[in-house]
Amino acid sequence: MLRIVEVAIVTTAVAGLLGCSSPTDATSTSAAVNLTANPNPASAGPSSGVFYILQGDTNTPDQTLEYPFQASFDVAVVETGGESVDITSITLKVQQATGGIITPPTTGQVEHYQFVSSAGGKTVPAGGQVNVGFQVWYALPNLRRECVATIGISFVDRKGTPDDTSDDIGFGKSLDVQIQ
Repeated sequence: MLRIVEVAIVTTAVAGLLGCSSPTDATSTSAAVNLTANPNPASAGPSSGVFYILQGDTNTPDQTLEYPFQASFDVAVVETGGESVDITSITLKVQQATGGIITPPTTGQVEHYQFVSSAGGKTVPAGGQVNVGFQVWYALPNLRRECVATIGISFVDRKGTPDDTSDDIGFGKSLDVQIQ
């Protein structure tokens, strides 16, 4: 009988611990964000006037090369959970692709790219939207124009007052944009 009581106490304690959540748990935020690209897929065209440096070695000098392709698209950031959020960072990565499937380059080959972005604001109001424009220049080892641009956007929800950041929760979203 004593053994059954011990098991019941331990089980209750474990269940109680599993039910606890930390205030910094990203799933406890009511903020929710959707990302949508326009257009997706985006069209790539010839680039002109933007260059990158291909690093040489002891036997080969550095080369300055013009990016062969460029593409432009917008990403709509829409808050759907009822909490205002601030955009804290934006990243973009270009990877060569075939039919929308990422095909990493073989050993030693590198995808070269750069981008500029322009955001319509830092704060996405509750139920509101902010647009972020992207212009991307790139050169791929397979010499083709098709690629996938992965955009990552990090946020922090803004509960309470702007001066009190103790209950703010950070989270991120990503979106793949196919470029053809």
